[in-house]
Amino acid sequence: MSRGLLVIIFSLFSFHSFAGEYAVGFSSQNFKKINFNNKNNRFNHAGKNIRVLKNLEMIIIESDKDISKDIKADPMVEFVDALTVIKGPEKRFSLPFETLNHNQEMQTPWGILAVEAPLVWEETNAAAGINVLVLDTGIDKDHPNIASRFIEGRDLIGRGSDDLPYPFFDEQGHGTHVAGTILADGGTGGVVGVAPGASLYVGKVCNNGCPGGAILAGVDWAIEAKMHVVNMSLGGRFSSSSAERAYQKAEDNNVVIVAASGNDGLGSVGYPAGYNSVLSVGAISENREIASFSNWGSNLDVVAPGVDVLSSYPRGTGRAAETTVNFSEDNQEEALNSLAIDGSIVGDAKDLPIVYVGLGQDEDYEGLDLTGKIALVSRGEITFGDKARGAISAGAEAIIIFNNVPNESLNATFGASLEITGTTLTLEEGMRITQALENTEAGSVLTGSVSILATDFGTISGTSMATPHTSGVAALVRAINPDLNASEVKDIIRNTAVPSMNDNSENKYGNGLVNAVKAVEMAKSVLP
Repeated sequence: MSRGLLVIIFSLFSFHSFAGEYAVGFSSQNFKKINFNNKNNRFNHAGKNIRVLKNLEMIIIESDKDISKDIKADPMVEFVDALTVIKGPEKRFSLPFETLNHNQEMQTPWGILAVEAPLVWEETNAAAGINVLVLDTGIDKDHPNIASRFIEGRDLIGRGSDDLPYPFFDEQGHGTHVAGTILADGGTGGVVGVAPGASLYVGKVCNNGCPGGAILAGVDWAIEAKMHVVNMSLGGRFSSSSAERAYQKAEDNNVVIVAASGNDGLGSVGYPAGYNSVLSVGAISENREIASFSNWGSNLDVVAPGVDVLSSYPRGTGRAAETTVNFSEDNQEEALNSLAIDGSIVGDAKDLPIVYVGLGQDEDYEGLDLTGKIALVSRGEITFGDKARGAISAGAEAIIIFNNVPNESLNATFGASLEITGTTLTLEEGMRITQALENTEAGSVLTGSVSILATDFGTISGTSMATPHTSGVAALVRAINPDLNASEVKDIIRNTAVPSMNDNSENKYGNGLVNAVKAVEMAKSVLP
């Protein structure tokens, strides 16, 4: 039977104002003059806490009041930015942390093949010796595909829960997924990444949101530690003086930063991807079409696989789905291509009657007793969670929700953890079941099964997923030619991307799909 894996599109590119943090920048000369360890220093009295980012020649001040006017008046100060918090990845709802692995056979996800990474692993030693920093939601450092690559993690937010196994643990799942695409080793089964020999460093800069101060601290660390590549699957819609300085200093210090273009489907790239010093990445699907959510525009550099990307999840928090229906008279159930609904419990609803409940609104469930049955519901009008709550109230053991858009899989979340197993189907498969129900003879039933398994893996869609494919290629390029500077690495990736055969008049594809073989070949051609 086929097993579909949960897909969620994370929108990381809206933000809200956060008046609690201010970035204060200085000229190099003035920064060296100030002793920030001196408690009598006026900047230490401007707020509750101060964070010195020496490689960026700026400080981060926390304050309950607006301090920008007073600080700007200081002749030593070059600029003051009130920092924002970028919207973080959506919280996935799952059972408590478990150590499970239902994907024992190693898989090479479609995106790894699309960028042709396996073809250069031998000559690049799979990027062994290359240090990659992932600034994201943290990591499950003990994941079986990541543990061998992990070197160091830091909580750069500094507000983690005491309940976590360690401060930089990935509560969202996003960072672990991103890291797996870059360098999962495939050694214990599961998945393999673009550069499976690279070394992993992790900065937790996002949780429920991504504070600007934490992100800047991550860039400062990257410069201090001389990271070869930094992956930033995050971004906001507006630029700032502090961020522009940070990313330019990273490039000047030979750090390659790769960032996501954004998931708003807009003709403008978000930031930091929009800075000239950063390599910007949009997302394509397996059929090489631009993803509907992928931001594009004049400053988009390249595209990479970003739809239904299989990678690592924190152990036991992935959800695999099995949906089968008995369409035939010989009681042979047929497996359908289904996805798990986020928030489903792990469990089985086996060989139960299927009942079509329309849109799953209150009036659709009225008078229905679904005890020991599976509710089949169409997408539309109300939330997936409300459809499921109605099914639970009616006694259903499971719910199947099918799409209302042709030829597209359905990515769904209950928005909370609910006591029901749930899967999604395409419109075509949902209509096939409804038609079979209409043709069922009176007195007989159509039966099916819904199963949800806990896994260490899952699929996600987003420009967040395209970015690590490109970071992995950057790691391979740096491995084959360590003498290249950051700007040269980015130029090579741009210049060797495979142009799209589709209309690119609006630069939706940038220079094209990143390609490891062509990039490594060009990198070799400029060896000293």
